[in-house]
Amino acid sequence: MTKKRGKTDKGVSDLIGTILIIILVIGLAAVIAAFLMPNLLHKSAYIASEVSASPITQPSGQQVEVISLLPQAGDPFYIIGQKQSKGGYPISVRALSPDGRKISVNCTDLTGNLYGKELYVYPANRPGAGPCEMCINDTRPTGAMRPMTNGKWTIQLIDEESHILVMSNSDANITKGTTSLPKVGGMLGGNVYYSDCTIITPTVASAPVSPTLGPGNMSYRTFNGNQYMEYPNDPNLRFTGDLGISLWLRPTNLAVWNTIIGKGILYPNSTEYDNYQVVAIGNKLYFEWNNADGTHYHSQTDNAALTQGSWQYVTVNVQKNGQPQMYVNGVLQPSTVFTGNVPNTGSVSTATVNMQDNNFPVKIGKQNAGPPNEFYYYGDIGNMALYNRPLTSNEILQNNQTYSA
Repeated sequence: MTKKRGKTDKGVSDLIGTILIIILVIGLAAVIAAFLMPNLLHKSAYIASEVSASPITQPSGQQVEVISLLPQAGDPFYIIGQKQSKGGYPISVRALSPDGRKISVNCTDLTGNLYGKELYVYPANRPGAGPCEMCINDTRPTGAMRPMTNGKWTIQLIDEESHILVMSNSDANITKGTTSLPKVGGMLGGNVYYSDCTIITPTVASAPVSPTLGPGNMSYRTFNGNQYMEYPNDPNLRFTGDLGISLWLRPTNLAVWNTIIGKGILYPNSTEYDNYQVVAIGNKLYFEWNNADGTHYHSQTDNAALTQGSWQYVTVNVQKNGQPQMYVNGVLQPSTVFTGNVPNTGSVSTATVNMQDNNFPVKIGKQNAGPPNEFYYYGDIGNMALYNRPLTSNEILQNNQTYSA
């Protein structure tokens, strides 16, 4: 004979069943969460480190600073890209610059355990490196270095399994660097870049695409007298106040006029509008511009300043309401200012610069004009940069001694 279940027994059975279902649901949810969101169950690494600025003496004798990182204690880790490691958490490195750039540090020759090693974070100085490439290594960098921007740099170590920051005390204050980056720079890797390191795409690029490496691992392009590069009108390429033009060139035919870089146009009736333009007229250096009132001026070196067949560093400094200054190989060149666009005509005692804006493209290697006034460039153009300020004497010296711009 069987015992008849009462209402109490049935209630207990139903309760147990409900509990089992809840446990099953929770278990399934945990399995799904572990599959879909493993980071929730992942223990993040912890790395105690010290960060500071470290001085580096350049071949020129000048000092710049890079970032020093000393991992002291914590969980085992390795830097992604490290050639040999002892395992641990995979860690990526990122640098936050004072001017708001987020730069991945992805160049390294590190090996083994990194605790107790002083690591250096610095702009990549290998051949063809782009303007925002940075390296991390345990050997102090040597050779010509691109200066870092002055101000607070933050180094972030990121656990790539949990995508969480894993380091404290991560700021370094760079004081021996540059006060600001150029608004535009090239020919790094054969390209021209904005200050945020994105490539400016030319609308015309008839110069050789593959860059060649010159002295100091400087990238350069060769122009054969009918080649040029054209970039569309852009706020980063226009200057109405201060200006610094910094570039390396090796002209091969100074018997003709060579347009190096310019933003403007020459109309068939010889009316010319230039925001700025740099030309080699024979072995003299020539800078021209339109003032805000429309008056056209040009400044020309008094003596032979350029040498055919040799690399030379050219700097044009413009300060609003001042006069242009032209340097060749770090030496200020005596010059005279003229009105109009005919060389050596209409000299004036002074001409304060107040550059007029325009909407014309920037051309490298050719004047924006029709024949016979294109004035193509013959030779090589290497590292170049456009700043919204004059370069300092130390920057000019450093660039001249390290093939930088």
